[in-house]
Amino acid sequence: MNKPRLNIITPLEEELSLLRDGIETPVQEEYAGIIFVSGLLSGVPVIVAKSGVGKVNAALAAQIMIDRFDADRLVLLGVGGIINNNLSIGDVVVSRDVRYHDVNAVGLGFAPGEVPFLGINIFNASQTLIEKAEQASRQALSKLQDRYFAIHRPNNRKPKVLVGTILTGDQFISGVEKKKQLIESFGGDCVDMEGAAVAQVAHLNNRQFVIIRALSDECGYNAENYFYDYLNKIAPQLLFEIAVNLAVGLNN
Repeated sequence: MNKPRLNIITPLEEELSLLRDGIETPVQEEYAGIIFVSGLLSGVPVIVAKSGVGKVNAALAAQIMIDRFDADRLVLLGVGGIINNNLSIGDVVVSRDVRYHDVNAVGLGFAPGEVPFLGINIFNASQTLIEKAEQASRQALSKLQDRYFAIHRPNNRKPKVLVGTILTGDQFISGVEKKKQLIESFGGDCVDMEGAAVAQVAHLNNRQFVIIRALSDECGYNAENYFYDYLNKIAPQLLFEIAVNLAVGLNN
């Protein structure tokens, strides 16, 4: 098989299922308990993997992608929580940059969110991948906008794509006070549990990356119910469409 043009990591089965089923001539391999499926998506070579939730799982999957499959561009695709109050459930955030919100060695003289001695606390995504991911997400939202009547949208506003900052930590944020703390400390647009780990692996290996997050909840009261509702109703088809569009876009 030719060197893959698209290497996708998703944390959850719901995020991966349609994508995996859409791969032509699939070949499955397992490393460290993670299943990697390679094949063709709309005629474009791809590799997809379900990493599992959290920073360690995502970093492991990313490093295996690089070591075993010589991945030069890493895409993390999944759902995320809203930090920027101008965003709504169903919007999509594409990473301009990503950083940890649960790393704190300030007492040792390091910047907030900086892993000690790494020398960097903000990871910048590839500009080329940002542009392709933004375009792919807009196309997917346009195609699927009728599905958004199933979830609450303020003033019936159409879902939008924002290129912004993603915060990463091994926490599911479901409280107003914690959300307020993140806004005051870091700003940011959405929160996830894997993005900065994949970005760090990409940085250490001199690879390109981008993170794409479909927003599933507002990180506040009842966040877990919104999360599961969106994950089951909207996310699988939306993430599949984004992946297909991105594969085609990178192949042009």
